[in-house]
Amino acid sequence: MAESRPRDEGAPEDVRAKTLALLGVHPRHVRLLTAVHEAGHAVVADSVGAHVDSVTVLSDGHLTDPRGGNDHAQVEFPGAASADEVFAEYLTVLTAGFQSQYMWLTRSRGVTYTDQVQTGLSWLAAGDIHPANALRERCGRQDVEFVHAQAIAGMILRTRWSTLLRLAYHLNRTGYASQKDLQGYLMVNPQVRTKCLAYFRAWKDQVEDGTFREHPVYAKATAARAVRDAGGPHDPDTKEALL
Repeated sequence: MAESRPRDEGAPEDVRAKTLALLGVHPRHVRLLTAVHEAGHAVVADSVGAHVDSVTVLSDGHLTDPRGGNDHAQVEFPGAASADEVFAEYLTVLTAGFQSQYMWLTRSRGVTYTDQVQTGLSWLAAGDIHPANALRERCGRQDVEFVHAQAIAGMILRTRWSTLLRLAYHLNRTGYASQKDLQGYLMVNPQVRTKCLAYFRAWKDQVEDGTFREHPVYAKATAARAVRDAGGPHDPDTKEALL
C-alpha cells in the first residue's frame, strides 16, 4: 500500500496561496514541508512494523507544481491479507503526514496553533484524510477517528524526531530515498524502536477489543474537541499530542 497525497489540481491558485498564508510558511519552505510530510509517513510506518520501500518528493517547492501529486512514501504491510488486518497500522501511517507537518511548523517555525492553521494543514493533507475516511468506512470502524490514530503517530514522531528531520532534509535535497538510503536513515536504537512499538501495540490492542476509549489519547481528543467547539483556548500540552 502506498501513502501518497495527491493535490486537488482544480483548487484555484489563490486558495493555495491562502493556505501558505494561514500556515505562515514562506514559499521557499514548501518543498521542505512536503519532505517533512513524507518523512513522517516513512518513520511511523517503520515504527509500526511496515516496510518502507522508497520515498519520493517531486515538488519543486510550489503548491501549484502538478508533480506534487506524485510525492509519496511507498509502504507495504508484509503478510497482510486484507486492510482489516492492518487497520490500526494503516490508519496511523496515514495520519503521520499531517502530524509531522504540524509538529515541524510549531517546533521549527514557531507557528502557533489556531483553527486557521488546522484548516491549512487539513487542505495539505487531503490526500491522506480522504483515504483514511474510506479505510474507516471499509473496515466498519468509523468509531476510530483520524485524531485518535494521529495522537499515536505524534507519540512515535516525538520519540523519533531527529530521525524524521534527517530523512526530511535528505528528501528536500535529493527528492528521493531508496531502500538502501532508508536503511541508514531509519536506523534507530533498539530501545527506541521497542518503545515506539509498545506505544502502538497498546493502542492497537484496545482498538481491536473495542476498549480504545479507555486510552489516554481518547480522553485528550475528547477534551480538546470540547474546548475547541466551545471556542476556548488551546492547551499547548494537549494540542501537540493531537495535532
